[in-house]
Amino acid sequence: MSHNLLKKLPDFLDHFPKLKKIHVEGNPLATYPSYISKIDPNFPLDSSFWNWEPANKCKWYADIDWKAKGSKNTRYSALLVNDASDQGISDKFRLIAAQLGFDPRTASRLYAVSNEKLMVCFNNLLDLLGTQSGRGWENISTLSHAEQRQRFLDWHEHLANRCAWNSAERPLVIPMLQGTTEPAAWSICENGFGTTGTTDAGYYGSGIYFTSKFDYANMYAREKDGVKWFLVSLVIPGHTFPVVEDPYLPDGSVNEGGYLGKAGRHGYHSHLTMVDGSQANALPLKGETSISTVADELVIFSGNQALPLFVFAVKYVSSHSPSLPFLVF
Repeated sequence: MSHNLLKKLPDFLDHFPKLKKIHVEGNPLATYPSYISKIDPNFPLDSSFWNWEPANKCKWYADIDWKAKGSKNTRYSALLVNDASDQGISDKFRLIAAQLGFDPRTASRLYAVSNEKLMVCFNNLLDLLGTQSGRGWENISTLSHAEQRQRFLDWHEHLANRCAWNSAERPLVIPMLQGTTEPAAWSICENGFGTTGTTDAGYYGSGIYFTSKFDYANMYAREKDGVKWFLVSLVIPGHTFPVVEDPYLPDGSVNEGGYLGKAGRHGYHSHLTMVDGSQANALPLKGETSISTVADELVIFSGNQALPLFVFAVKYVSSHSPSLPFLVF
């Protein structure tokens, strides 16, 4: 499918309800305005993009009823996005979905979330890093496997460049996904990251894992009653170390030169690796990172580096197939 057909994509998909994947030539975001229709052009594409607070006095907050949730000391708000009065917030979700390459209609239920305490911590860290490291990309030519590490960083910087709020003068902020459970998603919205259980020691470091690929996040979401839950967060990678080391040696023993279960590398805020996203628990790619199923794993080591923004559910007609098609770009 070429870019000039993207503007007809929603109507096209309606005729193929069982369609699972679409191949789009080139960069679909070059025609983003035609892919996402009726986007409100007035919402800000800077750091206030993720500030839900009504104090912004944006026009779409006027008639919206945010529901207070959480305990007395960890209050947060949630909004079920389900009608025309929520248009501005729906636009933001569609914008992020386009940046991450999945069909926003995949979400059968969508919530926007706002936790003032988490937002303040997130913005404070962003300001702090801004005075220290800027974008934080490092010359890695002195490291082993330097070429492969640079491929990982280049891939992720391309993702970051899709976000209009990023600039050379500020640390990057990237929307990322997690496949999760409904209780875990709401626990994070209330208390922040680092409060929920983990599935393993962490192949690429003992931290909080994110991906920008819906297909890959889907492998880690736990289906219950035909529904899977996902969390969209904004993440500050900061100074990122690209991991190419396998967690295990060929004989199955732990690779002591890797990062399995280890803390973050000294001087870095996050670890990044690229894997073949067609399988869970994949090993770092060796060679080119342009395969169609490539997925990223970003590991952060401080909960303040991530801000939950959306919680959404996806209904599944079977244990393998979502009830609505998603896009693979």
